[in-house]
Amino acid sequence: MAGTPRLMGDLSGKKITDGYSSVLDADNSRWVGTGGQDTYRENGYSIIARHAYDATTANDAPKLLISDLKFSGGWPSY
Repeated sequence: MAGTPRLMGDLSGKKITDGYSSVLDADNSRWVGTGGQDTYRENGYSIIARHAYDATTANDAPKLLISDLKFSGGWPSY
């Protein structure tokens, strides 16, 4: 997912086709294997849903993470 003033560009405006990118979501000390994301927008309200594994539990089942999605300068964050 990208929002940029430049088609095919990352957050800083560098070309994705030249190998540049900006990470929206990455592993942290609790959530690993994050991915499979999708977004939903209705009436100006946006969310992002994705799966990840909880590193703090012994349960190997992925969890569904849902977060409010905000935009600044056309770029998403949560």
